[in-house]
Amino acid sequence: MIAALTIPMLSGCDKQVLGTVLDQTAGFSFAAPVLNMETDPSDDNILRIPLYRTASAEEMATIRCEFYDPASDSFVAVDPEGRFRLATTRVVFIDDARTGYAQVSYSSLDDFGMTDKYSFRLSIDSPVTPGGYATTMVTVNRRLTFDSIGIGTFYDEFLFYNTYDVEILKAREAAIYRVMHPFDEGLVAEDYVKNGWYTTPSEYIQIEIKPSGEIRFDEFANGMYFQQKYTVYGINPPERKEHLEKDCSAFSNSWINNKTLSLYPFYYIKGYGYFDCFPMIITLP
Repeated sequence: MIAALTIPMLSGCDKQVLGTVLDQTAGFSFAAPVLNMETDPSDDNILRIPLYRTASAEEMATIRCEFYDPASDSFVAVDPEGRFRLATTRVVFIDDARTGYAQVSYSSLDDFGMTDKYSFRLSIDSPVTPGGYATTMVTVNRRLTFDSIGIGTFYDEFLFYNTYDVEILKAREAAIYRVMHPFDEGLVAEDYVKNGWYTTPSEYIQIEIKPSGEIRFDEFANGMYFQQKYTVYGINPPERKEHLEKDCSAFSNSWINNKTLSLYPFYYIKGYGYFDCFPMIITLP
C-alpha cells in the first residue's frame, strides 16, 4: 500500500455515521480532518490521500493543496520549501468507485529528515457531503525500518515507584530507538487503572540521537488521566509551544553510561497546565 496511513482512517463509530451520511447525499469527503502518513522509496515520490464519494456524486472531484508560509503567516498555493506539489487538481473515481486518491508528489526522499514531519492542507472545491470533511491537514514523515534489539528497562519518576522491562527497537537508518509499551505494565501494577486515572498511552517513546550527540524524543501520552478528566503528555522541553514561562534550563537529556539514557520530559496538560520535568531512565539491552 503506497504511503500507508499511520492512524485508522475512521473509527468504527465515525465510519458508520459518515458512511450513512455519504449514502444519503451527493458529495465528497476526506476520511478525517487530520491524517498522518509515512513514506519510503517504494512510494516513488508520490503520496496518495483517500477521498470518498457518495453513490450519487459525480465521478470527479476538484481539490486544492495549500502550504503554510511562516513568512506571511498564511496558507499559500506553492510550497515555500519546494518539497511538495499537487499532481492534479482532479480526483477521478474509476469504474464507479467510492474511493479516489489525491496525488501529491515530492521532489526526493533525500529531502526528508530522519524524524522531521512536514505538512500541507488539502481542501475539496466540489460539493461536500453534510457531515463530511471538506479539509484535511496531512502530516508526512519518512518511514523507518525498526528491528528489536532485545529487552531493556524503563523507569519514570513522574509516574512510577518501580522499574519495568521493555522491548527496545532500533532503526536501521539512524540512531533512533523506540521504547515499546513503556507505560502499560506500570499503569496496571501501580493502580492507575484500578483508580480510574488511566487513558490509553502512546505505543512507544521514540528517541533520536543526532550526529551532534544531541538527544531528543517525540512527544508522547503517558496514560495518566489526571483527575479522571485530562490526558497528560510528555514533551522534550526545548520543543514546547506552551507553558514557556517554566524555566527548564536545568534539565537536559544525557547518557549516564554507554547503555543508559536519562531523559527529562516536561509533563503537561494541553491548554490547561503543567507539572514539571521529571527524570526518565532507559537502559538499552
